Amino acid sequence: MSKRKRYREMNEQELAKATKEYDAPNADPKPVPVPKAVRAAERRIRKAIMGRPKIGEGSKKVLITVEGSLLREADKFANRKGLSRSELIALGLRTVMHRTRRSA
Repeated sequence: MSKRKRYREMNEQELAKATKEYDAPNADPKPVPVPKAVRAAERRIRKAIMGRPKIGEGSKKVLITVEGSLLREADKFANRKGLSRSELIALGLRTVMHRTRRSA
């Protein structure tokens, strides 16, 4: 088995001969397939860093209608308290449900 010389170890003539196939105007090197293990690892990494972090059972998107001035007031309040709109709504739901359970 002959050991191929590294490009950085070649002289100018050897390098020109070794890379001649890439000098053509339509040079299209053959693609190298990505191993399954590497693809699986990439998928795991992308899944871990993409999207919102899962808390509890995860989150669901819901469409609700809120009067405009109430929404502006809620957004200002959430901003002052350092909360997102979603966090404020979740906190409100929990508070109302907790109070209802205690009074029932």
